[in-house]
Amino acid sequence: MSTQSERSDAASTGLADWVRVAREQSLPDAPVLLCTRGGVVVRATAQAAALLGTEDPDDLVGRQLDELGIGDGPQHAHGRPGSAVRTVSWPYGHDERFLFTVLCDVSDLVAPPARPAFGKADDSLEGERADQISNAPLLDLQRAAKIGTWQLDPATDTLWLSKVLHELTGIPQRGAMPFEEFLVFVHPEDRDMVREKVLSSVERSEPVEFEHRFFRGDGALRRLRVYGVFSGGRDGRPPLVVGTAHDVGASPHAVPDRSSALVDMPSAVEALAGLLRGAGAEDVAVLACVIDNLHRIDHSLGSEAAADVEASVAERLAEGLPDSCFGARTPRREKFMVVCPDTRAVGGMEALITLLSGLLRTTLPVGNHLVQLSGSIGVATPRGGGTTAEDLFRHASIAASEAQRKGFNQVVLANPDLIAAADRQLPLEAQLRDALDHDELTVHYQPVVSADGSIAAAEALVRWPHPERGPISPAVFLPVAERAGQLHDLDKWVLRTALREAAGWPWVHGRPVTVAVNLAGLLPGEPNFVDFVADAVTTAGIDWNRITLELVETDLVDLRPQNRYAMERLVERGARFAIDDFGTGYSSMARLKHLPVQIIKLDGRFVSDIDRNNTDLAVARAVCSMSHAMGHLCLAEGVETTDQLRVLNSIGMDYYQGFLFSPAVPAEDFRAMLEVGTAHGAQPR
Repeated sequence: MSTQSERSDAASTGLADWVRVAREQSLPDAPVLLCTRGGVVVRATAQAAALLGTEDPDDLVGRQLDELGIGDGPQHAHGRPGSAVRTVSWPYGHDERFLFTVLCDVSDLVAPPARPAFGKADDSLEGERADQISNAPLLDLQRAAKIGTWQLDPATDTLWLSKVLHELTGIPQRGAMPFEEFLVFVHPEDRDMVREKVLSSVERSEPVEFEHRFFRGDGALRRLRVYGVFSGGRDGRPPLVVGTAHDVGASPHAVPDRSSALVDMPSAVEALAGLLRGAGAEDVAVLACVIDNLHRIDHSLGSEAAADVEASVAERLAEGLPDSCFGARTPRREKFMVVCPDTRAVGGMEALITLLSGLLRTTLPVGNHLVQLSGSIGVATPRGGGTTAEDLFRHASIAASEAQRKGFNQVVLANPDLIAAADRQLPLEAQLRDALDHDELTVHYQPVVSADGSIAAAEALVRWPHPERGPISPAVFLPVAERAGQLHDLDKWVLRTALREAAGWPWVHGRPVTVAVNLAGLLPGEPNFVDFVADAVTTAGIDWNRITLELVETDLVDLRPQNRYAMERLVERGARFAIDDFGTGYSSMARLKHLPVQIIKLDGRFVSDIDRNNTDLAVARAVCSMSHAMGHLCLAEGVETTDQLRVLNSIGMDYYQGFLFSPAVPAEDFRAMLEVGTAHGAQPR
């Protein structure tokens, strides 16, 4: 308890002087009180005032902490009925005559019943919660201030986050979580620092104050300012670290804009137009350079990593181009344009292409990863006096798209046939958009057969019955959708349609039939991925355990924590995830062990010769055995012959899919199959 002399320190020195000095101090936008060592409040933030039930912070100045009901105890009711406040105090670092006291609203933190965090077992936080109405203004205040509270039990490394802090971080609210699980959301370069700072509070019984970067659930990089203090285990209470966390905004980009040496596209168009008007225009060339698979880097390692890669490539181009050439940025961050005024002056076109390929092909450190890069290049040269600058840039882009279609590290020269084919596809893009908007696409279903020959599931495959051209192959319109940025909307349409149609399917042999939808544009890394899938399920009225979402193997390489959590949230509801085309990407057994997937689909390339090729047989057997060892199911794609089926059957494959049983068929034909219960080619063991 404070002595009378300590309590009168403010009065003897003069409250006005204390207040004047206190107002000169820098305080965070958080519920904080600045007090004298005797417990007299000399400054309060607006957040602290609101937490204590007053609108004016000056109402608290001059009052004793014990008058406010928050003097020495660790938990108190405050001005808003029914809520609980925890106080954490330490000497103010800038002037140790003051105490820096943080008020933590902990009314929505519920400690485990067996070990209450504060007070007696019958005085748990759950019992002290206010109803929704009385707590709503406080929660609104905390949301507006972007301040949440937390507590850590060092004995169990268990972390509790308040409701507001869950919202700020985007971490799913599922009760207590291991401290190490929280750290996966922290920027890799900051994790050791965060771990050390928090543990030091325990080891030294000292307060902590630090900032760190973290990735929200939607992938955005933010900064948290953290305050915490060790609360010793007095009066039978367990020792805890408690504090606040304040979202102070977006993290500044770790890498400055190193592409400043590259011009923008309007400037590039103007410069190229001048070159085409001058002498020697026939020696001008435009090269479109595209970073291969930047979208996979974005999805696997995050948007900041992709931005780092983009900036590094821009810097390499700016520094490595011949003096006579110049580079330009484009709206597509993975694509750069290079203009060469005179190919002869740089040793010819082949020498220029070799140089650019070398600049694009490199290995870069990104975070804790080494990323191997390559680039696809499209080349365009004038085709006569009528070629404009805009034409040349467009032709180079078309050639680069064709190079990407052929694979990584490819080069394609624009030619009249390629340009004409691309021009014909422009109307197809608009027609596909129209077909999506007016539900003119259809979904066919290819049955998945179990070991006993019965239909267990079906994969939904989109088809386009064009009103004028007839059926257009997916091999034609899916690349069109990808180039036009329509895969995302296409995935949404297929998912909604397939779930709606599957909801009415009859059961087979007393078992429900699941539906599988392959996702290429709608991916777990999106902010609204979980909400969209949940809405589609609710609208269709289908059970969660009848849904399988398929992702290609490369989309799961180095899966980000946010993407993993999105997948886990759907798995908790009953949905399943499958790895499509397994064996063609970069997965290892160790990585596969930790993926939230339940089904492994063996790629058909390992099935086609399985009855004649011992290597394919060994791969198939290993994948099947590995899947079972990890508790996964294994499905073989591309089964076309009885010999293939026999071999797959012998190694314990769970499910089969392929033309041996049935191609993809219209919805009404598949429903007729379900009435029978087997696909027409199904052969029981």
